[in-house]
Amino acid sequence: MRNTIFVSIFLIFFLFFQSFWLESSFAQNPHTQILEQRNQAEINKKISQEKSNQESPKQIPTEIYQFHQKHDPDGIGKFYLGREIAQVMGHQGASWLERSPRKQEERPDLAISLLKLNPNDTVADIGAGTGYFSLAIASQLSLNNGAGKVYAVDLQPEMQEIMGYLQEEKGIKNVIPILGTAQNPNLPDQSVDLALMVDAYHEFDFPKEMLQAIAKSLKPEGRLALLEYKAENPLIFIKPLHKMSQNQVKKELAAIGYKWLETQNLPQQHLIIFAKPLH
Repeated sequence: MRNTIFVSIFLIFFLFFQSFWLESSFAQNPHTQILEQRNQAEINKKISQEKSNQESPKQIPTEIYQFHQKHDPDGIGKFYLGREIAQVMGHQGASWLERSPRKQEERPDLAISLLKLNPNDTVADIGAGTGYFSLAIASQLSLNNGAGKVYAVDLQPEMQEIMGYLQEEKGIKNVIPILGTAQNPNLPDQSVDLALMVDAYHEFDFPKEMLQAIAKSLKPEGRLALLEYKAENPLIFIKPLHKMSQNQVKKELAAIGYKWLETQNLPQQHLIIFAKPLH
C-alpha cells in the first residue's frame, strides 16, 4: 500500500516538473518567440487598421472613368458618373438615320424651331452622322440671305462621305464637314453660337474631354443643346443605353460647369439646353 502511494506521488511530481520544463523550453526557443512576435504583430496591425477605418472617412474614388468586365452588351464596359457608355452606331446604320418615318416620329422640324436660331448663327452639329440635322439647319439659316453656317462634325469618314453626297444632291453650300476625334471635335476656338448633339452624346468614349473641348469652341454667349431619347419613358423602344434621363444629362454637364437653361419635350426626346461654363 505504501509503495503504491509512493509511486503515485512520484508520478505526480514527475509530470509536474516535465510540464514545467517543456513550457520553459518552448518559451526559450527563439523560433517560437519569433512566431509569437509575428502573430502578435499581425493582431496589432489588424486592430490598428480597424481603428483607422473607424476614425477616418471613407476614400472616394478619384478616377474619371470606371471599367467593368460584366456589363450591358450594348455598352463598352466603361462608366462615367454611374452611366455606362453605349457602343457607337457605325456607318452601316446610316439608312436608319435617314428613314422616312423619322419626321413624324421625332418631329425634327419642331426641335430645330425650339433652338431659336438667328440667320447668322454658326452651329456645330457634333456627331452629325449623315447630316440629317446639319443639312436641315443649314437650309433654314440660308433663308432670307442669312450668313449662318453649320460645322458638321463626325469621327467616321464614311459618314462624312454619305453626308457629302446628300449635301451635293440638295445643293446646300453652307455646311462645313469636320473630321473630329474621340476627345476633340476640332472646332475653332470661340467660333460657335450653338453646339448641338442629336442622339450622340451617350456614345462618346470620352464625354468629359469632349464637353471641355466643346466649351472652348463656344462664343461667350454660346449654348449647348442635347437631344436624347427619354430614359424615363419605357414605351420608347430604344435600347436603354441609347436613352438618357434629364437628371443624368444635367449631372454630367454640371460636372463640367455648364448651366442648365431649359428643357423642351418632343414626342420621343428631351431637348436640353445649357449655357457655356463661366471658366
